[in-house]
Amino acid sequence: MLEASPATQRLERMMLQSACDVICEHFSSDKLRVALLRLVAELLILHPDEKGTGLFAVVAVGYIDRFGFGLPRGGGNNLIDALVACLREHGATVRCSTEVAEVVLENGRATGVRLSDGTVIAADIVLAAVHPHHLGERVPGLPQSVVDDARAVEPSHYTGFVVQAALTAPLSFRNRAANDCALVTVGATDLPSTLRAFDDLKRGRLSAKPMLWSTAMPDSSRSPAGKGILHCYCLTVLDAGGTGAAGWAARADSYARAVLDRLAESVEPFTVEPGSTMRVLTPAQHEQSTPSFASGDLNGVGMFLHQTGGLRPTAALSGFAVPGADGLYLVGPFMHPGGGITGGGRATAVKVLADLGLKIQAVAPRRIAVRL
Repeated sequence: MLEASPATQRLERMMLQSACDVICEHFSSDKLRVALLRLVAELLILHPDEKGTGLFAVVAVGYIDRFGFGLPRGGGNNLIDALVACLREHGATVRCSTEVAEVVLENGRATGVRLSDGTVIAADIVLAAVHPHHLGERVPGLPQSVVDDARAVEPSHYTGFVVQAALTAPLSFRNRAANDCALVTVGATDLPSTLRAFDDLKRGRLSAKPMLWSTAMPDSSRSPAGKGILHCYCLTVLDAGGTGAAGWAARADSYARAVLDRLAESVEPFTVEPGSTMRVLTPAQHEQSTPSFASGDLNGVGMFLHQTGGLRPTAALSGFAVPGADGLYLVGPFMHPGGGITGGGRATAVKVLADLGLKIQAVAPRRIAVRL
């Protein structure tokens, strides 16, 4: 329990409020309210009126103010390549396009994994990015209560739709100040219209004017001099109009045009590089490429109050170790603290090392690079 004081009582109240409640209570400008709502809602991938998200309205702003937004030079694949190189440098073997059929349990302990071709790889410890919805089928023999609770976790309200393209010239926003921003939101600037847009999406109704964000910050490692790249992300839902994931195959191109039309209202005219192919990623493709994003959920499971902290993704699994399977640990966006690269893997590493009687500071001391 928190100490009973005016400050902690305000904090407890914020924890139970929605992000919209907290923001509207402390700010009067509609534009500022919308900017903060968009930031919080798109990080959580939840409706800003969802109760229990109020504290994120404070935390998100403080986090961004302290650390900012990071854009990997060369794109996200460079980050993956760096992590793979680090693993190999420390003696790991990386197998791509290798499907794990299940985790092998013997007498209540994980002893390795069985590949789809039947090959068994023995291991003392197994780290698994198995989504809670698939835990029972990927880890046969777990207690049924653990499997049932994991299968019942709820996805986020929204997911993402992405459009990428090579441009004949760098993207440029009409508001020149936006060209030096890592993330530029495009959408309504009044609160009622913004909340209606979130309402419609939550009910599976797609708008002709999607809420999106993009950036004009250059990356010389990704485009030749004088050229540009386009990266647009917008909130959407997996099941739009009751057509489910399959509906995106027929809708992808037309929705991509709607995204570009919406962006065109805020930027100077742009042209896709002749001969290049525009890349579109739908909610259905998120799960196909990364099973941790079940239902296209980029946070793995919803960041609801009842699925955060010691309840993420369930109370039984929140400690990163899997009950009934000694030596098996979960890692992924569905674990605390959530999606992104903000520490989910590190939290699991801390738990594994603690069980081995080690401290992470001794194994992986923090390195700080200072640019002069």
